[in-house]
Amino acid sequence: MGRTFRCRSRKKCRPVNLSSDPSFVQLTRWMSKNGWSQLCSLRLAKFVDTGRGLMALNNVSKGDVIVSIPKHLLITTATVSTSSFGQILSSCKGAKNCNFLCQELLVWFLVWERHLGNDSSWSEYVSTLPSSFSTPITLDECHFNSFPWFLQEQAAGMLELVQNCFSHLMAMIDSIRCSHCQQLAADIFKWDDFLWGWCCVNTRAVFIEPESVPSHSIPIKDRNCLALAPYLDMFNHSDNAKVKVGLNISNGCYEITTLQPFSKFKEVFINYGPHSNSKLFLEYGFILPSTIHDIVPLKFSHLIDAFKLVGKRIEYEYEKTKFCQNHELITQLYVSRSGLSWNCLTLLKILLSNCHQTKTWEQISFMGDKSSSGDIDFEKAKRATLEILEKDIINSQNLVFGKCSGACCTAVNNCNGTLNLFLALLKNFRSIIKISKGVVRRVSFFDLSSCDNIC
Repeated sequence: MGRTFRCRSRKKCRPVNLSSDPSFVQLTRWMSKNGWSQLCSLRLAKFVDTGRGLMALNNVSKGDVIVSIPKHLLITTATVSTSSFGQILSSCKGAKNCNFLCQELLVWFLVWERHLGNDSSWSEYVSTLPSSFSTPITLDECHFNSFPWFLQEQAAGMLELVQNCFSHLMAMIDSIRCSHCQQLAADIFKWDDFLWGWCCVNTRAVFIEPESVPSHSIPIKDRNCLALAPYLDMFNHSDNAKVKVGLNISNGCYEITTLQPFSKFKEVFINYGPHSNSKLFLEYGFILPSTIHDIVPLKFSHLIDAFKLVGKRIEYEYEKTKFCQNHELITQLYVSRSGLSWNCLTLLKILLSNCHQTKTWEQISFMGDKSSSGDIDFEKAKRATLEILEKDIINSQNLVFGKCSGACCTAVNNCNGTLNLFLALLKNFRSIIKISKGVVRRVSFFDLSSCDNIC
């Protein structure tokens, strides 16, 4: 909850009190009956810039435990194994490929419990989960093909994983009948339901040490380190938040301790990790106005095109390319607010070199940008690289909005919301490139209009 679009205009407006929201009230009552107590005085509220989140009713001090969830209220693979869905999985033992990803099991569990409705012992928690998401994995394939190459690869890889997990279990249980509603599993577990469950787990699961999960008979093929934590997933993310998280052995609770103070009536944040806006968009379905982890990846081909743009021939191009590949220089290619990455600068200088000796190229690889002070061609190539990269981002922006027919909107996703989020992300990329251009020395006689000759 509360993971909404973060790039709105900030207005001076007081948060809206949501503490009387029926699902929130039912959740906290249910948790209280099961041994949970609220250590920090927080209130559910709607904030102008972050959406739904938790507000401090009193000053929160450094070192305060802001949330403490009893271990038995965490949903782990052990929880799945003791559920009615776990019994279905037990009937599949001996089937081919009868082993599962940890995340896969949590997803199926949520789908199963939602289908049970009020008869689920976890209904109070399931009712607080959102019905739709802004993650790009819920979009149509036509939008993936319009993304910048680095987002396209990651989004397509995520979608393939989800599809494989869906097919994996359905091949084993599609003919099994539910004892609760007498429906076939194939009628209960539909693609949209699984996609919803995947988004829930992917945006809400927390890390726990595998040894803290009770042993069970369901075979897990990856690290058993994920859990869903009711109430905890209402905290929003800030990359400025400093917290300590983990299982408190003394009381058996999963706790988050803040390492910084929060003022009364201010939103209390946690930190999901050192994520870039690309990662936040792909995994969580929101972005921040700015984060120090933001970069815009680029390809080796962008550097080659930069030389074409400035009319500079690359001597010994094949040999230099092989050298850079063998020395793993064609990695970590990106632009940040500080400019082009070290490897980008090194590659440009090697490509500019008129020498064909590998010893010289090795020396350049250690010196990077320092080996080219005052080199006009080097400055031209840097700026041309940024212009080409920016043009790619602009092309993606035009393509993704030109291909949207609205047919991809489903119950799991509001297409327009995700695309607006994507537009904000592209603006963020262009902002990074613009700032990086200021780092590059301007060359007045370089005709930037010639960029139209590329692509």
